Amino acid sequence: MDSRYSLDEVHDIISVIDEMVRDFDVEQIEEDIFQIDEKYSFAYCVSKDFKMSKGVAENIRVKFGGNDDLLKKHCKVANVASIKVGNRSVYHLVTKKQILGGTDAANHAFMS
Repeated sequence: MDSRYSLDEVHDIISVIDEMVRDFDVEQIEEDIFQIDEKYSFAYCVSKDFKMSKGVAENIRVKFGGNDDLLKKHCKVANVASIKVGNRSVYHLVTKKQILGGTDAANHAFMS
């Protein structure tokens, strides 16, 4: 399966980011997401299969859970799935179709 995205899909992802920034008080801080105060929510990029089996994504899955709830949302690329953990929300920015394939143009859209 080809994991590249059309220009329209990349634009959809950028639109999601723009909407999030408008709707929330976004503050970028440099802290360990596993140690920060519960008053802070955070977002990170994930594939729509929600495998989260390596690296930071795996650590987030283990610490914050919610995988079953995320899968029930049937997200597509450019969707945002959130779970509530205590007083914070964890936002899963769906930037690619599957875990395999590494970083692609859609992920780079989130970084700009």
